[in-house]
Amino acid sequence: MRAQFMVRIFSIFVFILISNIYSGFAQVGIGTTNLLSGTSLQIEGANSGILINRVALSATDDTMTISGIDSSYEGLLVYNTNYSNNLNQSKDVSPGFYYWDGTQWKSVKDGGVRRTGWVALRDSDTSQVITGATSANITNNIGWEQLLMNFENNDGDVMLDAYAPEGYAATSFFNSTNHKLTPLSLGDSILMRFQCNAIPDNNNSYVVLRINIGTPASPIVIYQKTIPLLRGSGESNHISESILMYQLNTFVANGAIVEMAYSTTGGGQPGDVEIKDFDLVIDRLTSQ
Repeated sequence: MRAQFMVRIFSIFVFILISNIYSGFAQVGIGTTNLLSGTSLQIEGANSGILINRVALSATDDTMTISGIDSSYEGLLVYNTNYSNNLNQSKDVSPGFYYWDGTQWKSVKDGGVRRTGWVALRDSDTSQVITGATSANITNNIGWEQLLMNFENNDGDVMLDAYAPEGYAATSFFNSTNHKLTPLSLGDSILMRFQCNAIPDNNNSYVVLRINIGTPASPIVIYQKTIPLLRGSGESNHISESILMYQLNTFVANGAIVEMAYSTTGGGQPGDVEIKDFDLVIDRLTSQ
């Protein structure tokens, strides 16, 4: 009796051992027995899907929601259900699939790359005088000046790119050598907030701001606005404009020039206007 019992125990042990050895090399099929070579797991099912684990991540560096997560969990996939609002916005998450790259959570939607974001630029020292022109001349493309902003030539200049799209810097958005907006990628849209101060020679005067993706001699204008200077002669007027731009073929080929002209409403030949204290915030809204 005891011998039979031992034989049964031994048989069970051998069965478990063989099963474990086999499972170490076997493929697993769910809903199919026709497994493709090179697969460890193959799932088939008509009109159905796989429900991935749902978790509420608090940030891209969240190591608390899944206890013990470290570099050995690289490749772990989850579906995040939470919107976060962190002080450091670059760490925010939103509902969607995320995978753990060994150090942080990355969005599958963005291919693990933050494709949108913004930079802030300040030119603390450039002061440019624009000679006034009659309104007729401005209409005929006379009197326009390219704004020669340079964000890299003075210790007081600021270039903030902590929230830039991954792989981009502040210099990716604006070229301080040719003083042009730099295209990022065909099909992108950007929102630029332009700010400066204007000190006119005349009362009842105005500036005209435009974005030119052609050349100064042969402009291709994608934005133009007349801005009245409500403070008069010798007074500082603050200008702030938000401009939405789409980076299509000509923009990508040429970049974009920020230009300005100056005139008065009273007719005659106006004096000059001093433009200074330039600030740009450029936000990449969409990326193809």
